[in-house]
Amino acid sequence: MLLEARMSFDSLTTLIGGQDGIDLETAGPACRALAAGTGEDTQRARALIATMALQALAHSPAFQRALTARGFPFHELARTEQIVALRSVNRRYDLVMLHSLRDEQTWVIDIKPSSSDLIEGWLNFTDLLEAPPPFHTLGPLIAIEAFAGQPFGAVIAQRPTTSAVNAPPSVWKVDPLTGSYGDSTAGVAAIDKKKRSGVTAALHAVGSNKHVTVDGVSGTVVRRNKVSDSCFIEVTTTANPGSKGAKGPLANKLPRGNQGAEYEGLTTGLNSTNVTGWDLAAPNVTKYNQLKIYTPPITDQGDSGAALISDDDYIVGFALEVTGRNATPAYSSWVWAHSVYELLDLEY
Repeated sequence: MLLEARMSFDSLTTLIGGQDGIDLETAGPACRALAAGTGEDTQRARALIATMALQALAHSPAFQRALTARGFPFHELARTEQIVALRSVNRRYDLVMLHSLRDEQTWVIDIKPSSSDLIEGWLNFTDLLEAPPPFHTLGPLIAIEAFAGQPFGAVIAQRPTTSAVNAPPSVWKVDPLTGSYGDSTAGVAAIDKKKRSGVTAALHAVGSNKHVTVDGVSGTVVRRNKVSDSCFIEVTTTANPGSKGAKGPLANKLPRGNQGAEYEGLTTGLNSTNVTGWDLAAPNVTKYNQLKIYTPPITDQGDSGAALISDDDYIVGFALEVTGRNATPAYSSWVWAHSVYELLDLEY
């Protein structure tokens, strides 16, 4: 499964071509400062530097010009899913954009933006956020240094069909009791800021139900958030939630590229996988945009809401959707865990 995981977006990013990725954490003074600020975690620093460079690129005048020149309808850009993906073989991050047009054409965007383009792109990106992103004052310089060290590209392809995938180490089943929503998986045990104890669950699986059972125990849905497709169920259970994800949600930083992770779903049981990408706006949580993280297509019906735990014990996501196994690209998507904690007012 790990080999399959590393191929999740390669079928698209290899179309871009270009040189291998470099050690971005040493690309210049600003990149070295960011690396120092992340505690010299070079893989995590490299992921954040590449993401910041692509954030500046995707919001720059140069990117708009490139899309227009290649015939992609610019007005469709806001509707695309924008994913930062690490190639499996050469340590290079690129941008995968998935559109919902009927046209099956694939566009490859290879750009060399100017410094002024990147500065304007970074300012455009940060204007969309509700709070300054990590290392925001270094953003323009980081983007400029990263592009001076290596190229970045983008590929735009048709979005594959996805379906919802109706963790504690002992899986808790969430039963909505009424309606046709089906069973799903509780995510994590948590306490909200009103000091209520309970579990998280996928909103699309719980639906409009007010009362559910969690591991056979009656619970009440006390908070919902449509943006993060999540809800908080107040429930008292004697089940042992264990210690997985003890560091809480991964907040204000990114996973390492291809980082190992595991989850336990109601349908698929305990599985190991690895992270293949994340939404371009990550790790910046807002009230209005759903952030996601991606793995290979490993989830199935009934796994909705299951917690994805990184190999360094952070909660990084909650199961949302899966493509077909033979789709291009093929992936499972997970709601960004930090956004669920923030938007449900959970303590961490």
